[in-house]
Amino acid sequence: MKHISTLLLLSIFYFLSLTAQDCKAYLPYEEGTVSEMVNYNKKDKPTGKIVQEITRIEHKQDMSIFGVKQIATDEKGKNSVESNFEFSCKEGIFYIDMNTMISEEQMSAYEDMEMEVSMTNMEIPSKLEAGQKLNDATMTVKLISDAPVNMNFTVNVVNRTVEGFEKVTTPAGTFDCVKLTQDVETKTVFSMVIRTITWYAEGVGTVRSESYNKGKLMGYTVLEKLKKL
Repeated sequence: MKHISTLLLLSIFYFLSLTAQDCKAYLPYEEGTVSEMVNYNKKDKPTGKIVQEITRIEHKQDMSIFGVKQIATDEKGKNSVESNFEFSCKEGIFYIDMNTMISEEQMSAYEDMEMEVSMTNMEIPSKLEAGQKLNDATMTVKLISDAPVNMNFTVNVVNRTVEGFEKVTTPAGTFDCVKLTQDVETKTVFSMVIRTITWYAEGVGTVRSESYNKGKLMGYTVLEKLKKL
């Protein structure tokens, strides 16, 4: 009986250890789930739509991988740009694909060019508290073309901070969110720094995001629909 009790305690301890290491994914947990987000300008006018679908979820021994297909369109539903991203969860950390930091306009402008990309992805730990500082992330893109000089651009995401936890209501529902702020610096021929505020919900993803330039609102994105195909 004592041997059985010891085994039971060890089993419970092992289960709790695995649970403690589990990641909180800031994406839907079900394959085939589709989220629809609408972009607005500072005057609340729709400027485009982003549809994301969870196309693949792969569970390995020490991590989970999420494949995401994204289709972005303008306010008229035209000029479609399709992208594919990969997110992962490992040892209590959710990794955000830095490719998501390139705008749809940039992607369409460079779609005929060969690119060499190097990056460190953004991280969201499972355990968060207000005031917590998160890792910086960077991505460098080298554009290869027939031009005499190849053009590079770099995206740095810095000053990432957990501001707190809030309930956010959108047309898709009400969600418990973590509120993160960060500075996104894009360097090409010139540099530009955009301040972003993003509300993430576990098992959902981005619920709302706002962009500011020198303290003035540029635009925002709202989760309008969340459904399973």
